[in-house]
Amino acid sequence: DVLKKVNEKISELNKENESLKLIDDSFTDFDALELDNYISEKIANLEAAIKKNRELILNIDTLFAGNESMISVDTFFDTIHKKLKVNNRIKELEVSLNTFKKKHNHIAEKKNIETKRQDLFKTDELLRELIKTFVAYEDVLGKI
Repeated sequence: DVLKKVNEKISELNKENESLKLIDDSFTDFDALELDNYISEKIANLEAAIKKNRELILNIDTLFAGNESMISVDTFFDTIHKKLKVNNRIKELEVSLNTFKKKHNHIAEKKNIETKRQDLFKTDELLRELIKTFVAYEDVLGKI
């Protein structure tokens, strides 16, 4: 019964382009060795494939969860989102800074104009005083 099942599996493998001998009365020690080597090779290949798939799964888990040397995908996208927010805030602050600079320049210009106006007012006062003095001088000069 076991031998029948083994031969069925060998027949299935032979349909997939393998050339294994069925176990019967003519099955030799060399045939057994070939079957043993074939099975050992397939086991080694399967173990290597399993190991590779486990490494891939671990890499995918690490990608999503992150570890000490690599951030997670969620953290990566959160960081990009935060960077965009910060960049937008920087642009807003730059606009505010430019507005502040313009206001500061206008205030400085206003102070400068006010200083010049006060200087002109003083000059005007001096000129008026000079004109009054000159008129008085002419009166005195005319009387002499």
